[in-house]
Amino acid sequence: MKNLILTLLIIFSISAFPQAKQITVSVNKNVEFAALRCWLVDFGSSFENGDSTLIWENQKFQLATYNNFKTFIDDDLLENFKKVNQNEGLSSYIWLFAQLEDFPNAQLNDDIPSDDFISYEDDLSIKEKRKITKEVISDLNKFYVKIAFDNFLNKNEHLYKRVISEVENNLPEQRFVTEMQLFYNQYDKKSFILNPSLLIPSGMGFGPNLDNNVYNFFGSFGGVDVEKNITNFSNQSAILTLATHEFGHSFVNHIIDNINQKLIDDSSFLFPPIKLSMENQGYSNWKICLYEHFVRAGEIILASNLGNTEGSKFLFEHHVLKNNFIYIPIILKHLNYYNDNKDKISYHESVEKALIEIKNFR
Repeated sequence: MKNLILTLLIIFSISAFPQAKQITVSVNKNVEFAALRCWLVDFGSSFENGDSTLIWENQKFQLATYNNFKTFIDDDLLENFKKVNQNEGLSSYIWLFAQLEDFPNAQLNDDIPSDDFISYEDDLSIKEKRKITKEVISDLNKFYVKIAFDNFLNKNEHLYKRVISEVENNLPEQRFVTEMQLFYNQYDKKSFILNPSLLIPSGMGFGPNLDNNVYNFFGSFGGVDVEKNITNFSNQSAILTLATHEFGHSFVNHIIDNINQKLIDDSSFLFPPIKLSMENQGYSNWKICLYEHFVRAGEIILASNLGNTEGSKFLFEHHVLKNNFIYIPIILKHLNYYNDNKDKISYHESVEKALIEIKNFR
């Protein structure tokens, strides 16, 4: 992704690890543009219809921005996007647009995976999805110019700089990224990028892994209120939780994806007992539930590895007792052994052993 605006690099030098990574804090203008479009064709109407989709009192800045641009809701250049939006959502646009040149010069190049194309229907051919995606991008390049979105970014540059500074001043400790790589024994990630946003709904976050660059796009932690001079991006514990959890998915999900599917299917009977509590947290099937269990187990061990014993204890109680991730104790048994014996067993093998024991849970 070229020409990211307002980029600030925070480089951690850790002599114990020869290829210490850097956490980059930046605002991505393509994602801001994507979020605005979702306010125009989705979130804004939900607010006006009185839906309880979001905590509206935490969306003051976004709603003010929506009101400033709502005269463009019926613009012809949004017609294709509106059709696509019936099948897609903000996460799909973030996955795609974060890989493009900046609007209004975005193009669909051959490096973009077909899985990231957007379309009206899921069962269309790759060729049809590519055609639709190119058409939508072309329209949105023109729409970007028409609404003068650069003027909005320039007008609010002081806010974006402040948001970046707030996140920068509350980043995890220096060893954080290195400890994640050491624990999971994975060193292929090119970069770790935190992307605060003024237009993503407050309370939402998205963590794509694009070409082994690990992103976290997120709205404020309590709403942006310009009149009260509040941006709510300086919550250190929230930033640590975001980084640990969302970055953790980039280490965990592909491991579970490569586990024998029969092992996952044979243990799926364990989902119904926790289904209601999982669905209330947005996790609708057993495989997603497993992602979340293993990521959270990793959080508990990482806190301990970083010397935060109280934090590790808190996370255990929070995840297992409060949020009902009841299979974490079994997972911890195997991951703690792995953590102490990486010369004897791999993370992948430990996940498999944990799943076998979970399968026999009664």
